[in-house]
Amino acid sequence: MPIENIDRELKKIYELNTAKKFVLPNFQRSFVWKSKAQKELIASFIVHLPIGSLLVLEGQQGDFSARALCFPDKIQPAEDCNYVLDGQQRLSTLRTVFYDLFQENDDWLATWNKLYSSLRARWFIRVKPDKSELDPFGFRRLHFETLVKYDQGQLVDFIEERKIFKTKTNFFCHPGYKPVDNDGNKLTGNKARLHIARKFAESNIVPLYELHKGQSGIHHKTLDQIASKRLDDLKAEVNDTVDYIVKYNALLGEVEDDIEELVKNDDTNAIDQAWIELKVRWVRSVSEYLEGITSRKIPIILLPSSEISRAVAIFEAINKGGTPLSVYDLVVAKAAKNSEIDNLSNRICKKLRDKIDIPDHLNSKFTSSSLSNRWSCENMQVIDNNEPARFVQDWYLNILSLIVYLKEKDSSANTSDSIYRVEYIKRERILELSSEEINQYTDRAVASLVRAFAFVHFRCGVMKVNSVPYRLMVLVIAYFLDDENNWNDKIIIDQLEHWYWCSLFGGGYHYRQNETCIEDVENLSIFFEKGENKFQKRAADVLNIVGYANKDMLLRKNEEVEGASVREGILQYILSKSPVDFLNDDKKITTWGVTDGKLDVEVHHLIPLADATTIDSSSSKIRKDKSHILNSALNLTYISKNANRKIRDKGPVDYFDYIDSMSTIGHCVPSVDKLKNDYGEDYYESFLTDRFEFISRELRQELDDLIN
Repeated sequence: MPIENIDRELKKIYELNTAKKFVLPNFQRSFVWKSKAQKELIASFIVHLPIGSLLVLEGQQGDFSARALCFPDKIQPAEDCNYVLDGQQRLSTLRTVFYDLFQENDDWLATWNKLYSSLRARWFIRVKPDKSELDPFGFRRLHFETLVKYDQGQLVDFIEERKIFKTKTNFFCHPGYKPVDNDGNKLTGNKARLHIARKFAESNIVPLYELHKGQSGIHHKTLDQIASKRLDDLKAEVNDTVDYIVKYNALLGEVEDDIEELVKNDDTNAIDQAWIELKVRWVRSVSEYLEGITSRKIPIILLPSSEISRAVAIFEAINKGGTPLSVYDLVVAKAAKNSEIDNLSNRICKKLRDKIDIPDHLNSKFTSSSLSNRWSCENMQVIDNNEPARFVQDWYLNILSLIVYLKEKDSSANTSDSIYRVEYIKRERILELSSEEINQYTDRAVASLVRAFAFVHFRCGVMKVNSVPYRLMVLVIAYFLDDENNWNDKIIIDQLEHWYWCSLFGGGYHYRQNETCIEDVENLSIFFEKGENKFQKRAADVLNIVGYANKDMLLRKNEEVEGASVREGILQYILSKSPVDFLNDDKKITTWGVTDGKLDVEVHHLIPLADATTIDSSSSKIRKDKSHILNSALNLTYISKNANRKIRDKGPVDYFDYIDSMSTIGHCVPSVDKLKNDYGEDYYESFLTDRFEFISRELRQELDDLIN
């Protein structure tokens, strides 16, 4: 029997799984995906992006020990069954999202105990956008079209997880939640479901776990509640608008062709009916789109049982055809052709754990304060469950490819074109690496990464490698620190740091990151060899890029807020200066002190959020409001947990008296005296403006010092 390419509706796959006809062979690894990977898959699936083919083997009961999706326990499959060879993570994720395992029997706790821990959750979509967000669900006008026009990245922030903990049964998202009325009487049946739907609606989240139930699912009741509240708000907005006919037409024109005439004639009944129709259409269109998700067909490559020996080759063929399987897994499999050497992942992890010598010029503070200048990157969270962390895998593949193609192969032979090409960090070229090349250059590739991690750790204030603001910048650093001479050259290390800060704060990686990465490799080569600095424009633009990072944005002068890269970058820049802690003991906050476990740090608001609370607000509410000026990166710095406990109840006027003046300088905290004398309504902006100027001045001076 030949290999078949078929497809199955998602709901049909889960029916087969329930009937034990679609199972996992027990040689499969456990479920390992964390929330982030699950969320990204859900977003892709909801907007109808491809999520890859499943690889399924036709079989019989007894061919393999088996288990069901989502559970580690062994089961007895049906006599004729299919074994899922590739697709467990995807299928298990979607299984828990769209079909509530906790409701399959009355004992939610028994299900909870059996599930993989990372699947103990319920998933929701948030339909109400924040002020600066897109409106994919048409909440603002109660007009939904489709999600197909969006991509995964645009929807991912609207996917929300609610973890299910064993003891928190008073949480309304919990399967063990027992609602009661205002008199404390237990609610059951439809009354209980309506109560829970109202709770969901208050948070503007719609549950996904009953989509397969259609209109009887709790999502339908929730959408109805959300729409009712939004309808009231829209009516109020119309009444508050001077040109209300235009507003009526914008909102109800697609529902009622003659809405202008109805408004002019004050036909209240017809207008009310149009409002109701607007609500009904929105609820129906969103519900129908979401409910249709479970009917989406999943492509399947179906192997006859005789084809099991060719499964790895088929993995690779699928990957080259564009299915998003793990390139790293394929490279590991290819490297294993040499049976005389250890597993590739084990070799990489060993190199990541090894200690290396840190040159004095990388950070003299580290070497002068330590018994030894030997250091390991292991505490920077580079290893996850005895495997290289996912982002480390990606870096490894990219730097391995660059070393092979740019440094070891004569790429420039017989051509006048630049040898620096984006294709070298693309999956297709990585998969072309031979097993010999992989095994020969792996140690060198990992060594270059370890040096890059050391560089961002000691020079750039990075405590964990996954907090580097732009991942591809690590690749650039590793490419040059592969060279022993560069690693031991203070001038090059300084120039590299100059490039890092002006690229981060000058918007170099805000767009076209792949192309910028390769261009920077070429331009840094010129900088190091010829002294020609092609990064002067970035240096001139630091913290002055409209739409990315500038004074107005950081001071919340417009609706934009700085991105996570800028926010993290400012915190790390201050930390890279090894500032004195906010205590009178002269102890400095250092990245290596944190990763070695000698110091716990927390992000501290210089002006406490409690200072901005009013009767109708709270610190937690302000913390969630990204547009609030006190949530600007300008109001943040790292201090020790101990220091934070001592000053958290003090206002800035008091605690700035308490801390040492050296602390304020190290943290770029300005105008302390001004703050004490002018503690009024405008002091937030005044204080943070001064800090912006302080940080900008320090940064520009450092950029000059690094290359002069």
